[in-house]
Amino acid sequence: MKTGTEALIVPIIILLIHESLLADPMGSVSHVRGLIQLLMVCGPERFQQEPLRSAFESCRATLTTVGIISKRRCFLEEENWRTVPWAIEPSSKSRQNYLADILVTVPGMLEDDAALSQQDDSTARAALIDRVERQLVNLFKWRWKWEELNPFSAWEEQVSSNSSAAPGQNRVFESVFCFSAFEQATEIVFYNAVQMWLVGLLWRLAPSNTPAIISLAARIAATQTSTLEATNVTPLLLPGMSFSLREPAIEICRIFEYQCLNVQHSRDSALFYLLPIGLAYCTLEQESRYRDWMRSMLDLSQVTKGYVLGQNVMGFGFYLSSGELQETITKVEKSSR
Repeated sequence: MKTGTEALIVPIIILLIHESLLADPMGSVSHVRGLIQLLMVCGPERFQQEPLRSAFESCRATLTTVGIISKRRCFLEEENWRTVPWAIEPSSKSRQNYLADILVTVPGMLEDDAALSQQDDSTARAALIDRVERQLVNLFKWRWKWEELNPFSAWEEQVSSNSSAAPGQNRVFESVFCFSAFEQATEIVFYNAVQMWLVGLLWRLAPSNTPAIISLAARIAATQTSTLEATNVTPLLLPGMSFSLREPAIEICRIFEYQCLNVQHSRDSALFYLLPIGLAYCTLEQESRYRDWMRSMLDLSQVTKGYVLGQNVMGFGFYLSSGELQETITKVEKSSR
């Protein structure tokens, strides 16, 4: 392969975005296939420097989302693809990309879970549960590290009558979440989305043991990281504080409100900007107050307006076409009674 072929990744991503906006699924599929073939031919070493590394990060987010929707594992879950692009400059790897390292393993887990639904195998099920638990430990370690790096960076403020958060919104809370930096909000909302996938898988695979597995993962993560003593000062959920999908979904809503109100002031990258609120909507859409609130927040922007109403081909149906989350929610509710 000629040197420089890897630069094709940028125009292919642009074409993919264009085809998606035109509601052309066949065109999108062809460009996804092109990205996969290009990456596999190039290998991870070709993306160790900017601007190609940033292009690779965006490409990885796209292919991970496609893998989740199709429930097909992606070659990007392999260790070399999760480490080599940042090997020369380890400090350049963002906190979001460490979360993406975890999320990229989810498509393969969904594929194996789908196989179990066709033919159950106790050994394969136990192995899959162990994989999910190990990734949950990694996720909780990430969260404790984030708390250590970002002390006192999240807080609540009361909504006043002249607040920009109040007009035109069907509010659920009398306060809003605030962050020291926009990027911190992006990281935590993405963390909650990854947590929802892993916890959702646990409820499907081992509903009676899920709370115990989550508690154990939280304890293991806490013992392996340097945690803060005064963690109770944060309004955010910490590892082990929630066993369901509902609590992280609500936190996603509250953080998404902050993002909607402050996105114009930020140039930070958000690799999975709409995936978290899509998962939250699916989880909370039967509760009208949350559903209406999310719609009002999305309607603040012409880019996201209409997503929940199915007016945009890249809306929530795109993420949830398999019905995976609804089935998980049902299992959670039955197991909690």
